[in-house]
Amino acid sequence: MKETIQLTLAGSDGSQRWYSAQIVQKENSISVTVTGDKEFKEVFQIAKDGNTYKVNPPNISTMATGETELYRKLQIIGSRYL
Repeated sequence: MKETIQLTLAGSDGSQRWYSAQIVQKENSISVTVTGDKEFKEVFQIAKDGNTYKVNPPNISTMATGETELYRKLQIIGSRYL
């Protein structure tokens, strides 16, 4: 299964920015490719871990802390597709 959805994230200046998330379902996880303006493109792996959804960023600098808006939205995507 492959699906593309749109999502918004708050910019550092308080503005809302649009991003596309392409979701590819695998056997026990999903791969989410997030693309946006200024050539932003990152691929995240999301897997169910008990009652939570574990988001694995491609590199630690993408998500310095776990509780970012992007991290929370990726967990929501995980809950919908896993």
